[in-house]
Amino acid sequence: MTAEKAAPGKVKIEWDTTNLAGNVPTALAGFVFYNELTDKALTVTSDVMHSAGTVTIDMPAIWNGATIHCWIYFSSENGMRFSNSQYINSVEL
Repeated sequence: MTAEKAAPGKVKIEWDTTNLAGNVPTALAGFVFYNELTDKALTVTSDVMHSAGTVTIDMPAIWNGATIHCWIYFSSENGMRFSNSQYINSVEL
């Protein structure tokens, strides 16, 4: 998994789409971002499926210039089951 600055105020996240035991290709990706400077977190739910392998997410404009830590998790389509979260890396916006 990787997270990188895609453009000002945007983070691009990529992950492995290999189907392993317990993976569901239609699981939806979710993300948690933590801003070191403001000590604030942002949770982003999406309609991007595990099988997509990539997404670009807009960050709040006031976060430009900050270090952002990124996590990913997956949820069932009905929102009833969630994976553990996985830390990806930090990004300088």
